[in-house]
Amino acid sequence: MLLAVDPSPRLVATLAEPWMLPVFLGLLALLAVANVTGRRYLVAGMEAVVSPRAFRELVRDEGRVLTGMPLLLAVFSIVCEALVVYLAIRSFGSAEFGFLTVLALVVLVFLVKQLTLTGTDELVGGHPGVQAMRFDHSLSHQLSGLVLLPLMLFATYAQPGTARVLLAVALALIGVAYLGRIVRSVMLALRTRTPLFYIIFYLCALEFLPLAVLARLALAH
Repeated sequence: MLLAVDPSPRLVATLAEPWMLPVFLGLLALLAVANVTGRRYLVAGMEAVVSPRAFRELVRDEGRVLTGMPLLLAVFSIVCEALVVYLAIRSFGSAEFGFLTVLALVVLVFLVKQLTLTGTDELVGGHPGVQAMRFDHSLSHQLSGLVLLPLMLFATYAQPGTARVLLAVALALIGVAYLGRIVRSVMLALRTRTPLFYIIFYLCALEFLPLAVLARLALAH
């Protein structure tokens, strides 16, 4: 007796939604533009993460303005970070928040941080330590999308078990990068003799407060 074989393939439910493919294609297009028009900034930014000398040179050349290539990379990373949060909510929790809501929250946090950094910089009259903290914060954010995008691509179209592992890796990388940025920014500030008040203000307003708000929202839902 022959066993009946179902010829139709089994579809595995993934986190993918119809709107995600155009978003990923748009992100890849932005990355291609950045690679063609801003390769020097990309390379210099990656070197600045590991080299204090390269960081100082990049602060001197690019540290005052968020336009051009830095702005393009900031937009790129904002969308990638929103995708991480949205997919994590769908995979580990509920789907109460739509992607546009998550994206709006990420944009709001980004704008508040930028305004606070700019205001603090103006308040202290362009102190080198505050400028270094400001630029380190912006640079870390700009480059985060380069790591998150491939993880999000695989997590979106992978089987649920694999997707959860990839999302956990992405969240862990964000956590490690977050702590590393805090330590690096404080060390930069101390090296340039930044007043202690501004270091504490930076940590409370730009690092701990947003984290506390996000934790409160996560616990509430």
